[in-house]
Amino acid sequence: MRRREVPGRADFGQPRPTRPGGRRSHAPAPAAPASTDHFRPLFMDNPQPMWVYDNETLAFLEVNRAAEALYGYTREEFLGMAITDIRPAEEVKRLRAYLADRNGEPQGRDWRHRLASGRLIWVDVRDSPVDFGGRAATLVLATDVTDRREMDGRLVHQAFHDALTGLANRALFRDRVEHAVGRAARGGTAFAVLFIDLDNFKSINDSVGHTAGDAVLVEVANRLTASIRPTDTAARLGGDEFSVLMDLLPRSQSAALQAARRIATALNKPIDVAGDEWLISGSIGIAYSDSGETADAVLRSADVAMYDAKKRGRAQFAVFEPSMHESLMTRLAMETELRKAISTNTLEVAFQPQVDLRTAAIIGVEALLRWCHPTDGSIPPSEFIPLAEEAGIIRDLDLWVMRAAAAQVRRWVDSGLGDIKVGINVSGKDFSDPRLVEHIVDIVTAEGLAPRHVELEVTESVAFEAENARSSLVQLRKLGFSVAIDDFGVGFSMLGRLQDLPVDRLKIDRSFIERITFGEDEAPIVTGIIAMAHSLRLKVVAEGIETSEQLKFLRLNGCDHGQGYRLGRPMTAEQIEPILMERGARYSSPGGD
Repeated sequence: MRRREVPGRADFGQPRPTRPGGRRSHAPAPAAPASTDHFRPLFMDNPQPMWVYDNETLAFLEVNRAAEALYGYTREEFLGMAITDIRPAEEVKRLRAYLADRNGEPQGRDWRHRLASGRLIWVDVRDSPVDFGGRAATLVLATDVTDRREMDGRLVHQAFHDALTGLANRALFRDRVEHAVGRAARGGTAFAVLFIDLDNFKSINDSVGHTAGDAVLVEVANRLTASIRPTDTAARLGGDEFSVLMDLLPRSQSAALQAARRIATALNKPIDVAGDEWLISGSIGIAYSDSGETADAVLRSADVAMYDAKKRGRAQFAVFEPSMHESLMTRLAMETELRKAISTNTLEVAFQPQVDLRTAAIIGVEALLRWCHPTDGSIPPSEFIPLAEEAGIIRDLDLWVMRAAAAQVRRWVDSGLGDIKVGINVSGKDFSDPRLVEHIVDIVTAEGLAPRHVELEVTESVAFEAENARSSLVQLRKLGFSVAIDDFGVGFSMLGRLQDLPVDRLKIDRSFIERITFGEDEAPIVTGIIAMAHSLRLKVVAEGIETSEQLKFLRLNGCDHGQGYRLGRPMTAEQIEPILMERGARYSSPGGD
């Protein structure tokens, strides 16, 4: 930095004489004209940082005290510098271009300035041309806007980034995909979008709460970022949905497939949640540049591919194909029809008998939902129940079944059939409703039934993992409802926690009963469940009994109740009613024993 001689403070408004070539003379400067004396205090004592610089040399000609206070330089130091000396070196070229393009009118814009301490600040600079003792100069008013710029930066970051994980949000991600589409359309580059949906994430929120769930999402974001290139964009689109943009790819699909494998491997490692280890995997859909003409179309294609991957099981990935879109349209159409069926009461309930294996008498029925589509015919529950869960209408579906089943039981009771008990399935998603108990009580009360007529069936995973499940079941059981664990045995490792649940019956999963047909490999598990349940004073129901061999085995080993085609198929209310009329006598299963 070239040092310049510093004029005295009385020289404001009067430039120092210069030698030929622009160098300043060491001769004493003449005193400032008296006409400028009354302006000097207005300049020097102004609380707004101000200075004057020479338009030709860019040297500081005068600065006020507020500028000294803000920048940390003394007046003498300022007057030995040019305005380029307080700019970052990388911005000096842009400053000179700006000065060259000025038309002499007052100007204003934000610049970065360097303080004497070395710290960079943002300054709103307002400048206007002035005559400084006959020399062309510029008067500058500077305002420190660092806090404002930082706040603006934070607001912009918040507007385009996910608050929890710090990843790009949906708006920013879509914008970057849109730019990638434009580059690809001009030729020479390709890109891929990966859509990631976590598997089994809701079970964490339901069992250990949303705080732990948020910690899992942060860990997933960290693993996702570590699995991709620095130039890729990772985003959280909402909930447990993430996405990755891989831009500037070669035309080969290998890079995206390799990234999907890395992500799947990284996610499929245990995560410590509240002292317990949980396995979190992700279903990944991949869409390439040619899968859509717009950003929205590409994102939709990746989403469609993700759904296809999820149908294959956990931790799978799939590449978008046009046929997948047709499948999605079919699914959306089915969802619309299912909503309509709920609202128009065009669903049906079948009833399957549950039999006392000792006396062969019917001791109750299970309500099973059936949907006969107006054009597609009978649609199995294995198709429309998962659809209802994905679409968020499973609660409406469960409550519809409960109303229909309760109304039918009321009719049976009125016809003299006595205390018929109906088993009704309750989805794990229903327990997220804080008014679930109230809804169930209202439905049963509206039909004039006592709670003893209803048994609520929940799966083993729901009973142990769903948030609020235990407290809701405790309330319902205190009110007189009975509770059964459906499909028991799938979570066999949780047997030790069973005694803590408000349960009346266990229903052994049909997968264990099926294997009895082919030998007795599963006999120790079945007999163990029966013995364990009896030690806890619980009744046991065997599901899916289809052969005489299974029936005999269960009777010999003390199983209390049974259900399955061997004992009775699901029937309409009209079909099962005459059988229920005879239940006081021995119930004869089809084909005899």
